[in-house]
Amino acid sequence: MRENQQPAGDTGHRTSPALIAIAWLAVMLPLAWGFVSTLIEASALFT
Repeated sequence: MRENQQPAGDTGHRTSPALIAIAWLAVMLPLAWGFVSTLIEASALFT
């Protein structure tokens, strides 16, 4: 690849790290909540 060529899929601008962090939180918080609540409900079956 020559110097002036961009890799496929590269639009030439960077995404803000803060935006990436917000997106991760938007996905991970509900996922973590569901996981923990499932573990709590499952533990009730064994007591």
